[in-house]
Amino acid sequence: MKVRHATLIAALVLALVVGVAAGSSANQAALGDDGVLYTARVGAYSSLFPKGSAFSADANVLALEIQRPDGQRRRIIVPGGERVAPDAVPFVLWENASGRLYLVWEGLSHIHSAVRLVSFDGADWSEPLQISGHPFTKKSSPRLSVTRETYLRSGAEGGTPGERTVLHILWYEDDYGDVDVLYAPLVLDNGAPPAVLPPIFNLGLFTPDGGEVGTAPTASLLRSPQVVTADDQQSILIAMAHDATEQMVMLRVDVLPVELSAVADELARFLAEDGNDPCAGDVSALAERARAHLVVIGTRFSSYARSYLGEALREWLLLARDGACANGGAIGLAERARAHLVVIGRSALREVIVAQNAANNFLLTFDAAEIGQRNDLSVSVERVVSAPPAIGGGTARIHVAGAGRNLLVSWHVNRKLYYQEHDGTRWLPAQSLALTDSFSVEEAYALLEAKAR
Repeated sequence: MKVRHATLIAALVLALVVGVAAGSSANQAALGDDGVLYTARVGAYSSLFPKGSAFSADANVLALEIQRPDGQRRRIIVPGGERVAPDAVPFVLWENASGRLYLVWEGLSHIHSAVRLVSFDGADWSEPLQISGHPFTKKSSPRLSVTRETYLRSGAEGGTPGERTVLHILWYEDDYGDVDVLYAPLVLDNGAPPAVLPPIFNLGLFTPDGGEVGTAPTASLLRSPQVVTADDQQSILIAMAHDATEQMVMLRVDVLPVELSAVADELARFLAEDGNDPCAGDVSALAERARAHLVVIGTRFSSYARSYLGEALREWLLLARDGACANGGAIGLAERARAHLVVIGRSALREVIVAQNAANNFLLTFDAAEIGQRNDLSVSVERVVSAPPAIGGGTARIHVAGAGRNLLVSWHVNRKLYYQEHDGTRWLPAQSLALTDSFSVEEAYALLEAKAR
């Protein structure tokens, strides 16, 4: 299995969350608690606030419209939304467990394109946060999905309970026609924001080399990556068209358990701070000390899991210690042992469904909010389609849901929504839905989402 480590290069942040932009069609409304409807509106200030005087009449702004069940409505300027890209399509998500609305959009700062995010609890806003990739690339509407996990850290009186929420943010950046799909996982530990910005990953790095030459994806399809929470609620599915290889790709990102990452951190510290040079001396003695230590620190796991992990670690050290030490010394050995423990641990604990093709699995490791601890994500390639369907013009959209068994592509032209489904081996013939005054494109999209599930 390939193991890729992500280096987190970050700046301090003061706000709750961070977001970035993607796609051509996004959620612009969300239903919150008690039947409150939140809708993002983009337009001229004079149009959205006819009696307002805070900004110039022609300023392009972002407003949030709040409609209560009794029909009462009000509009407020979103913090940081005083200057919005002309074609910005904001993304709105109400997250039930935290009781917060997340809103992401593309803003402008002088001539630079930027991505901004705020959260809203129904009464108060977080401070707006800005994050960008390349300042001169084009960014559009965001994609955002959420996973949540409860955990128990080792400690006195049976351990310390906690809750970890991950905001999975997906967007594209268009650099004069070259499109990259980027992904950033933002981790909230017990509701607290991280001390640093999340790492950003280019998903093209995980896409296999192209196979057959087929139809090139349209510009609209390239700009329509999709991210959804999978049925297990601990992983997400990402579907996208890859510019460089002209393939359709489906990825699964699994959030590995906090307990597994914490034990792996303890193992790395043990190997680096054992008091003996782990790269010198009898490897059998080192392997046995590491095995025994893992059994002791893995108190959150069953005795069977501790025994399994300990024996697997011992065998790995016997085979790989000398090579790991030759390439990176004691620190390199500690890091490789940590990664190996996470990889074997996810199978032993059955927390993650491992793809059948192990060569297309990647481990992403980055700093957690608490000093000395790290987060681990697993990226696996679920499906690669050699070429997208030969779609026509119009606005394209990728549909994926649930367990990721089905992949659909749709494109909206005039009063019809065309779609094609991939059955795992080939694209089925194109079908269409006629749009009428009583059957909108949003209702058609909902049907395709259900079909994808």
